[in-house]
This record gives sequence, C-alpha cells and structure tokens, in this order.
Amino acid sequence: MLSYLCTLDARDPGGRRSEAHVPLCRAFRLALTGTKEVRPAIRDLVPSVYRSAACILLRMDSNGSVLEHLSRDECLRLMASVPVGRIVYTRQALPAVELVNFELDNGDIVIRTDASGKLAAATRGAVVAFEADSVDVAGQAGWSVTVVGLSRAVTDAEEIRHLEQTGLKSWAAGKRDHFIRISPTIVNGRRIGYAPV
Repeated sequence: MLSYLCTLDARDPGGRRSEAHVPLCRAFRLALTGTKEVRPAIRDLVPSVYRSAACILLRMDSNGSVLEHLSRDECLRLMASVPVGRIVYTRQALPAVELVNFELDNGDIVIRTDASGKLAAATRGAVVAFEADSVDVAGQAGWSVTVVGLSRAVTDAEEIRHLEQTGLKSWAAGKRDHFIRISPTIVNGRRIGYAPV
C-alpha cells in the first residue's frame, strides 16, 4: 500500500528547471505509471496544475482512497454542518488553540465568549486561524477545513441583536455576551474518502 508522497519540484526558486530534480521526477513517474509521462487515464494519479510544482501529486487512491481539495463554497458548506471548531491565536507570544462552538453568518465565523476572557482579549483585531472537521474513524474518511482571517469584536448594537437571534449559545458556563467575528481571507479544505468502484 502506498502512503502519501513527498513533494517533488522540478523547478528551482528562479523558475528554471532543476536538472537534479528531472531524473527523480521521471524515475518516479516510470515507477508508478510505467511511462515517463503522467497519463490522464491513470486513475490513481492526478498531477499538479501548478507549473512551479510539476511533480506534485494532488491525490491518489492506490488503496482505494481519494484525497480531494475542496472549493471555498464546499468548505463553508461543510463548516456549517458541525457545531464546534478550533480557534488558533497568539497568547503571550505563543500559539494557543481552543475548542469553541460557532456559527457561520454571511460567510463569517462567529464565536460567543466572555468579554473579559483571554480569548476575547487576544483576538481583537488579530489574524487568527480556525479549523473544523468531521472524521469517520471506522470508515477512514473525513474532511478538514482551515480558515485564516482577521478577527474583530462585534460592537455594533444592531449586529449584536442580529447575532443573538441566530441561536448561538456558548457551551462554556458563565456569562457569554461577547461576539467575535472572523472574516475568512484564506480558506483551504481537504476531504478523504473512498472512490466508487
């Protein structure tokens, strides 16, 4: 069974072909496909569409599994289907990760928390990451979406009233009357599963 393959780049940082990498890419293609060229008919190999990384394999299903890169719309649709995610931010110059429940509102991630808490203080006007996923351990399938964007405290009274009507309740105990809104700038998602036979 083949596992994920490392990235092979057939160009140097200046964009020129790297002669040291060319034989490796050709040998790699020959070993896996029986030819020097990657044929589209090969079911388990999909070459990169990026010219600067000519030998990156985006997905393979040599053991029946398929790794799929998701569109922004599909990422947001999947995120909306789960109630919890992980916010990644900086606290005292170190990375911090917290499990939070959230909702999507007009494409933004909204979290309800304590206004005087560490999370609220650390995320005001900061660039943060947010991750949500769903995993089927028995089926060896699942998806993961990662978002990077600017977070801000919601201070507009009308927007707060609107968010209170969404039904978002913090699972943590105590008063949670502070909303944090994360506007996605970068959205990446992957799903792994099994291809239909």
